[in-house]
Amino acid sequence: MKEEAADLLESQPEASTIESLGFNDFVPEGKTPYVKDAMTYHTTFLKGWQVFYVLSNTIWVQRALWQMMGRLFLVTLMVGFGSFMFMPDASHVDASRFREITAVLNIFLGLMLSFFLRESVARWVKCVDGFLGLFNAIRNLAMQLHALGVDKKTGQHMPALRCDVCYHSH
Repeated sequence: MKEEAADLLESQPEASTIESLGFNDFVPEGKTPYVKDAMTYHTTFLKGWQVFYVLSNTIWVQRALWQMMGRLFLVTLMVGFGSFMFMPDASHVDASRFREITAVLNIFLGLMLSFFLRESVARWVKCVDGFLGLFNAIRNLAMQLHALGVDKKTGQHMPALRCDVCYHSH
């Protein structure tokens, strides 16, 4: 058993730097900010005004967004033009009807937000449970290696072994 663990540890690359782990998407302080991955944000340039000039890999360069904005603008123009053409005197509009519609829409919006919040909290709980399970598995691995008598030198290479356990447990 000790020989298999030692062979496994020797086959793992040394993971001592951030770059060797593949986390090279971060921009050092003072460098020009860029967006390489839409799911990663860089805290070094979030504190300045230059964050508003970064457009690559953001929603603002997506064609679908601008197509939808054009459609919504056309609907707005048609409704405005129709209201202007077919309602010659706006003083005859009963404003109390709009208050009733507003109350119904507020209830609907509150209901939809509560569903969204419930789903978001459920996703968060699942993520926390997943991380707790992962950390528990790593702790159990460390306890088993200690119980099997793995020496201190082999134990120093545990980060590589833990990464391997995380990869194979997925």
